[in-house]
Amino acid sequence: MNTEQITTRLLQGSRNIDRMREETHQLISMIIGFALDSVDGGVVLDETFESENCAWRIDGEIKPNGLSNISVRCHVLIKGSATSFCLAYIYNNDKHNLTRSDDLQAVYEVIPVFVEGMINKFPNITKEWQFLIDASEVRFH
Repeated sequence: MNTEQITTRLLQGSRNIDRMREETHQLISMIIGFALDSVDGGVVLDETFESENCAWRIDGEIKPNGLSNISVRCHVLIKGSATSFCLAYIYNNDKHNLTRSDDLQAVYEVIPVFVEGMINKFPNITKEWQFLIDASEVRFH
């Protein structure tokens, strides 16, 4: 790979990381919001959604008045390790932190584990987001 190709790939990689960071936070925030909308009354959360590559941990409380204190953490498998996990993503009441940019792709790739876990925990959540699923089919002229 020559220096021109390296330059191009570095810039594209940086843009991709920025997009993954934005989309990860946007999706987690959106799903937490839909979960809040899908329940009546209060709910205490103490859940772990796992796959062989990650563990999503969500805890906190949705109060009957609609206020919440929710924390989401994602632990991902460390590259090159068969058993070691690192904390790669933290969401706390709509604030987020990615511990390292080089872990971001691993977090982004395991978002479906979080989505599946939230569907299982909050079955009515799919009704809340149906308008977005429908809008995703719109093709612009």
